[in-house]
Amino acid sequence: MLQQAANVAKAAVHLRGKITHPERRLVTKAHTLQAILNKKPEQRTAEEVDLVFEWVTKNENTNKLFSGIQDVICKSICREMTLYNAPPGTVVCYQGDFGDIFYIILAGQVSLYVDSTENRTPMEEEMRNNTIDYNDEHTRKSFGIFIRKIGAGGTFGELAVLDPSAQRTCTVVTNVQTSFICLKRAAYHRLIRACNGEEITFTQFEFVEDLYYFESWAHGDIQRLSNKLKPLTISADSFLLRHGNEVNSMFLIYSGIVQESTPMISLTDEYGFVVKYTQVEEVSTKKPKIVAPEESVMQGVQLGDLHRKRISLETAVYEEHDICGEHALLFNEAHSKVDLRAVTDVKVLVMDRATWNDVFMIDRLEHILHAQQLFRDMAIARDNWRNTRIAIASTHPRLLLTISTRSMMKHAKTICGWCGSHDHITGDRSCTKVVEAKFQAGIRKQRKKQAEEQRIMAINGTRMAKKKSILNQKFKLAAQTVITTTHLRQRQSELLSPKEQLYRDWQIAATKQKIIANHEGTSPKLQVPQALRTAIAHPKPPEAKSPKNNFSPRHNFHILEDETRQALPTLHLPHHLLNTLAKDNVAIEYKQNLLQQLKKVQSITEYQEKRVDVLKSLEQPAQPSPTTRPRVPRNKKWRRENMAKRTCFTQD
Repeated sequence: MLQQAANVAKAAVHLRGKITHPERRLVTKAHTLQAILNKKPEQRTAEEVDLVFEWVTKNENTNKLFSGIQDVICKSICREMTLYNAPPGTVVCYQGDFGDIFYIILAGQVSLYVDSTENRTPMEEEMRNNTIDYNDEHTRKSFGIFIRKIGAGGTFGELAVLDPSAQRTCTVVTNVQTSFICLKRAAYHRLIRACNGEEITFTQFEFVEDLYYFESWAHGDIQRLSNKLKPLTISADSFLLRHGNEVNSMFLIYSGIVQESTPMISLTDEYGFVVKYTQVEEVSTKKPKIVAPEESVMQGVQLGDLHRKRISLETAVYEEHDICGEHALLFNEAHSKVDLRAVTDVKVLVMDRATWNDVFMIDRLEHILHAQQLFRDMAIARDNWRNTRIAIASTHPRLLLTISTRSMMKHAKTICGWCGSHDHITGDRSCTKVVEAKFQAGIRKQRKKQAEEQRIMAINGTRMAKKKSILNQKFKLAAQTVITTTHLRQRQSELLSPKEQLYRDWQIAATKQKIIANHEGTSPKLQVPQALRTAIAHPKPPEAKSPKNNFSPRHNFHILEDETRQALPTLHLPHHLLNTLAKDNVAIEYKQNLLQQLKKVQSITEYQEKRVDVLKSLEQPAQPSPTTRPRVPRNKKWRRENMAKRTCFTQD
């Protein structure tokens, strides 16, 4: 036994020695992240959250999810992440189960199994729940076909958090000691909305959790209820419910304003004065009520002579965190007694009758009964106020009210949807929860504004840096292409006359011929003719005989460039062509004439002859061309008259 333990220790040391430096660094990083995630979210420091954020953004599987989102949002989501450690052979999730967690593997490895026939009996389900270790190969085969393995940095469980009604598509089993980073559905939805560019507001879970009806509920119960609620958006001036229509739902107002009104019948006389208001009765199979003769007269006027008109009596106004349409589920009513109209664009969470029965009617637990009682108290308070408002309109038909419905609701002791108080209505400024919610909304708005400003500053900084680099490149190119007077003089001195160019060509040819002859051991055949050497020799310019030695003012300046310039052989050119501009013109003319003559050249001999001819033509003075008589244009009017005369003559 001792020998076996020693062998295991030696193997561990041997394996530890085989771990390379990068692998050891990854292991150290994983241990650091595990220590951070073991803490509660509120106990983590900003530096620790930055480490988690850095790991998530550098991981290739989660980088796409977090890319393009503000760092403030990403870090707040990283703060909500939790750690889950699972020993080898642990089933993380079963195929067909419902889940609300997105898993990121921090360290370790898992295997995925898919069973195409997922139909288990209750006995098998109980055995599956009681089984803990799944290291046995036979037991793992019962999960289905092996798909693949996922190592450190991998993710799974995205579908379960995207769709609350979706089920796990495979069974996940750990192969070794594995650590997971867990992300709840609420945080994951905030992350997805941030990726899609939507505004970060309450999630369904946070909204339900803030309602005072569910203050005593556990986290799992609230999560189960919020997953079953269906979001719905109603545009302005649209109806959620109409009087007399069948109803099977209750609405939790997420945002917007909803107006509740009761349909009434107004009876007016011939002068347009309202005599009486009556409620619109529901259609029933009962026989009509027989009215006594004395009841058929109202203020001396027969009821049959009064004009009838249907109107809507506003009874209540509901805002965010309010509940409306509760009678259908609380009192099992099949038809609506009121109209619910959206004053603005309204977002609601719909609780249908099936959800109500599943959550509130099956499990008769204490916190569920308490929530039902709160709903009933709220509905009874609203019914009392509704009956009071209808009674006021019925008994005082000509009463002109100068007070708003919201102000009347304050005195009716209706319940606040934020805190459950009877002293104020929902959304009142005196509600502490409303004040706190507005403060938090202001903080979120300020953070969003700061993040937007930082993003704009970063974009502007990038643009300015790019413009600066482009300008620097332009300045460098401009500095390289600047031409000074010194450069012009150098270029001017490098231009050669036709004879000088011919002499240089002969020299190059003779030098190459000499190199070839030395290499082959023969005598060079091509040499510069002596006649050409003599022809291109520069004659000494005649000295001006002036007793007073009267020079132009430019000779008084000493030019260093003239001392270092190499003397070139003189040309036999006219004196009026010895200036610099004349040389340039001659060179240009020489090139143009030579190019025209070289179009039909077939050999070197012809090329040399053409060059000599062009040079001779340049040395000879240009013959003045005879003057030609300028062409005078004819008078167009005279031409038209002649053409007309010719036409007339031809016709005759």
